[in-house]
Amino acid sequence: MDELLRAITTDGNYRVAVARTTSAVAEAIARHRPTPVVARALARALTSTALLSVGEKEFHRISVQWRGRGPMGSIQAQIRGDGSLRGYAFEPQVELPTVQEALGRGGLAVLEVDLQGRVTQGSLPLFDGSVDGDTEAFFRHSEQVPSRLRVLMSTDEGVPGAVVGVLVQTLGGASGDALLAEGGAVSPDLLERRLDPTRALEDIASAALSGAALQVVGRSPLRWACDCSMDKVEQGVAMLGVQDLLDMISKAEVGQVRCDFCAEEYVVPVERLCELVDELEAQP
Repeated sequence: MDELLRAITTDGNYRVAVARTTSAVAEAIARHRPTPVVARALARALTSTALLSVGEKEFHRISVQWRGRGPMGSIQAQIRGDGSLRGYAFEPQVELPTVQEALGRGGLAVLEVDLQGRVTQGSLPLFDGSVDGDTEAFFRHSEQVPSRLRVLMSTDEGVPGAVVGVLVQTLGGASGDALLAEGGAVSPDLLERRLDPTRALEDIASAALSGAALQVVGRSPLRWACDCSMDKVEQGVAMLGVQDLLDMISKAEVGQVRCDFCAEEYVVPVERLCELVDELEAQP
């Protein structure tokens, strides 16, 4: 089961979060049918987005966009307060060896909507085009604390299997520079060699800090889900206005909409278009 685990070391110096997103990533791959390199990029994006929610007690939605200038274009991912994840890549059929080559340089934008509807935004240039490395850079920039974030996965012919993301941050003024530096105990290369994405989340969290004693402070479910619906599609079609709808009806055209996030396709038949015209004309 996909899940987000939050823990702190018993000495109060570090926070560690581990997000398992295996099922959500598999659903994204099944819906979008991307090439292996784009599938890995999506896995990193969905998992990094789940970890971006770690510092937020209550929120409505967090949206993240990696705006790349490479052939894959941008990647977009969202998490809602109930743990539902969704995401997509603009060009899912790119064939390149690495995520960095597919995404290229550009910018990262994060938008958060709280439960009262208030919006906060942040952005910065992409750090290295790796998706998870860029999200780590956002943590360091936005929270001003040493942070390490990496997404680890098993692969079969380059396609993600088991997927886990790990976030380690300092707490209470602890100096994490040496621990999180290249070559330190939580350096990216050591994390990738030391962590097995198929293990229990508690074991992964402890291994990320070389066996440090941890206190689990929270667990929450994660899952793939999209909030698109026929009602929302019809509301969008109605916004075309009476004249455009009448033009579609006269040509016997149906309203066709495809959700970018989940690839679900919706069709609004001519009969329903006629009803929408009636409803619009009845409005004061």
